[in-house]
Amino acid sequence: SPRKIIAILPFYAYRRQERALEKGESITASLVAKLLETAGIDEAILVDIHSDKILDFFSVPVTNIEVFDLFADFFTKLNVRDALVVSPDRGAFADAQRLANKLNIEVVSIVKKRDIHDAVASMVLGGEIAGKNIFMIDDEIDTAGTISRAAELLKTKGAVDIYVGCTHPVFSGSAIERLSRAPIKQIITTNTVPISENKKMEKIIVLSIASVLASVIKNKQN
Repeated sequence: SPRKIIAILPFYAYRRQERALEKGESITASLVAKLLETAGIDEAILVDIHSDKILDFFSVPVTNIEVFDLFADFFTKLNVRDALVVSPDRGAFADAQRLANKLNIEVVSIVKKRDIHDAVASMVLGGEIAGKNIFMIDDEIDTAGTISRAAELLKTKGAVDIYVGCTHPVFSGSAIERLSRAPIKQIITTNTVPISENKKMEKIIVLSIASVLASVIKNKQN
């Protein structure tokens, strides 16, 4: 008989299914919210959700934790010169701009077009990056198709070292194979999704969000 039930979800299931791509498809991110509320939660704590639209699927209070500062601090400590921030797609541009402002460097965007089933059809770089070290940031790497193609595009345009930051290391399908081949120096991610032993690589660095979650939980208790 707890006084209050707070669901803490470092990774929100079906987070990318927040809209129907074709007629008749389920908006499963909404279904997950309804299932949690039916189970009896009074509040939810999420981490870097894919879209703010997910917040509207809940009728109970929701806190969305952003771990942006973990990546900003990591990239700052690298002390890399001649650097640019590149947004791998339109959805990641806001975070890319925030990172660029934090590091006091410029940002360049990649314009990405997808087909109806969300597969990447084409990529166009919207700026000059020759001779620059690159920081890319996104909320999730799933199959690694987008980030790998982006890294390959940047290399062909003259990028030097490429660093990638992502909150959720889903790494499904052929992701590890793609990332191992991609011209990426380091992939900095978090422990919202456990990385199995067969998916670990030397270029993958995992940052813990434990202290961030602990701070939010402590504030909820006060």
